[in-house]
Amino acid sequence: MGIAISFNDDIITKGLKTSLLINAYEEGLVSLGELAKALNISKKDAMKLISINGKNVIDYDFKEELENLKDFV
Repeated sequence: MGIAISFNDDIITKGLKTSLLINAYEEGLVSLGELAKALNISKKDAMKLISINGKNVIDYDFKEELENLKDFV
């Protein structure tokens, strides 16, 4: 038994737009706010969407942060 789903241009276009924006976010080309605004969703939902797609919402170097903390203390 199979399930048939009709695809229309809107589904494909939205998926492509989402994918391109998430990749642009990951590369630092757009901010979280810009991504959310372009997709007409909240920043919270944008963070969920990024995470669901297997991307890091926050990108930082832990070792670098640890060194900065050592310098601070």
